[in-house]
Amino acid sequence: MKNTKLKRSRLSSFLTGKGFYIAICLSIAVVSATAYFVINTTRNNLSDQNSNNISIDTGLNEWSFPNTPVDGTQSNVPKDSASDSQTQPSESESQSTAASANNSTSQPTQTFSNTFVMPLKGELLNEFSNGKPVKSKTMNDWRTHDGVDIKAAIATPVKSSSDGIVKSIDQDPMWGVVITIDHGNGYETMYMGLNVNVSVKKDQKVEIGTVLGSVGETAKIEGSEEPHLHFAMKKDGEWVDPMSRMQNA
Repeated sequence: MKNTKLKRSRLSSFLTGKGFYIAICLSIAVVSATAYFVINTTRNNLSDQNSNNISIDTGLNEWSFPNTPVDGTQSNVPKDSASDSQTQPSESESQSTAASANNSTSQPTQTFSNTFVMPLKGELLNEFSNGKPVKSKTMNDWRTHDGVDIKAAIATPVKSSSDGIVKSIDQDPMWGVVITIDHGNGYETMYMGLNVNVSVKKDQKVEIGTVLGSVGETAKIEGSEEPHLHFAMKKDGEWVDPMSRMQNA
């Protein structure tokens, strides 16, 4: 019993004396060592991860072309030979184009003599009114007569009054089948009320005396008149008296 009490008394004296400070120092040392070990281990792990994520810049992209800025150029990018052949004309094509351009500029402008003759022979039923209203037998009203009516039997051939080009072939609801010839220099002639079977085509070049078609009964606006050809002429877009230009009137 005495020994046990003695040991307790010594332990109590140790803890209340220098032993207390020694215990504190040992505890601090153990904690410091543990913290150092943990920090060092964490640092090593982070270092390994960073080293794994670092890539080596070789200056080449994933297609093995040099890494070039957006506004730069790549001199070693392969070119598509097919694209070059499409965008760059061959020497023969260039020469052909140049020849065509030279031919188009060297060709003279189409000109005609503007010598006019009657498109057919016949009695003059109605004259050019020169802008003045005249009584229409068919429409029973007053209107201008912007051409001349040449009496002729149905199916009588109608000829071109002069050299020119067929500008149009129309089916007018009132004037029937109408052929317009462009004679150049502002002259145009119109042949109205023709038979539906015409002898020329649009853009066809015709000469003086070329048969265009024949007299028909397609002009409803003059249906009460005797069979005839309504023949009209314009100069620079204005109606003129065709008889004033005729050489064989």
